[in-house]
Amino acid sequence: MGLNAGGAWGRLDDAVAYTPANGGFIAPYPALLNSQARTFNAASVLGGGQLGYNWQSANLVWGVEADAQAMRLRGAYDTGVINGPYGGGPQSVQFANSAQASGLYTVRGRIGYAMDRTLVYATGGVAFTEVSGASLYTLFASPRTLSGTVKSVQAGYVLGGGLEHAFSNQLSAKFEYVHAGFGGVNFTTTDSNPINGGSITNTLRTNVDVVRVGLNFKFGSAAD
Repeated sequence: MGLNAGGAWGRLDDAVAYTPANGGFIAPYPALLNSQARTFNAASVLGGGQLGYNWQSANLVWGVEADAQAMRLRGAYDTGVINGPYGGGPQSVQFANSAQASGLYTVRGRIGYAMDRTLVYATGGVAFTEVSGASLYTLFASPRTLSGTVKSVQAGYVLGGGLEHAFSNQLSAKFEYVHAGFGGVNFTTTDSNPINGGSITNTLRTNVDVVRVGLNFKFGSAAD
């Protein structure tokens, strides 16, 4: 078991799809709406702890490890007021979106090769993070808005590798890189005027890269 700290950087992709109905929302602007897809590049400090167990046969070491890290990757944008193609004023629109990934939790297998007190290893397994997003689209002529939010725990994969060195039979330090990828989560914004019935679907996809160092304290005689 032990503690770790490092940095995370990630990409939060926000895809946008406009669905008109009964004349739709902002009828002259479907292309403008669909162009509001964004990629947010964000970075965060990261810290947490890990718990695991290893087995060793000759130079081959394998085991399992679970960890939990505090992390906050966030991106946001606001277009400000955009004048429509038919002139300014009442034809104006505005778009504001945000996306965030909070926390990183993994359960992984490890396998590596030990050279004296140094272990070189690969790792992979399942990862979890909480993804949240918000969208607000405003048409000033009506006035009308479409708004929506989402908060969801997403599961994905994690792959990486590292180097761990034992200073004694109980204490070791590691340097590790992992990449985690998560599937898309959808949320739909709803029209404030139900007669029009138009909607916009946002799809958030998250990818996270982590570099961290850690200290491990070993109990018992199993290799770590």
